[in-house]
Amino acid sequence: TTREWVEHTKKGYVVRLGTGHARFNDNGTDCYRAARKIESTISVQDNHLSCAVNGGIPPLTYSWTSDRSGLIGDASSFEMELPQGTHNITLVITDASGSSTENAVTVQVT
Repeated sequence: TTREWVEHTKKGYVVRLGTGHARFNDNGTDCYRAARKIESTISVQDNHLSCAVNGGIPPLTYSWTSDRSGLIGDASSFEMELPQGTHNITLVITDASGSSTENAVTVQVT
């Protein structure tokens, strides 16, 4: 597998981050926990579902489910092909650290 290295400078020190974790405290804020926080919004336009994501540690994984049709997508955006009726759509986004967030929307297919 390929690993991505990131350099982080804090108070004059450069730390290379690889497979391990480095934790920094910035005036009482756990910077690692802040980087893992994921926020998302869902957009529905015609038969297209998409999301905007802020935060998280790449790569991100996406799981879109419908209460009526089960798993319907695994990307940040896709075209819906759902049967007629009301669908409660749930999006779960998980980052490389295992942190996740959940968002939901109701879609009426006519």
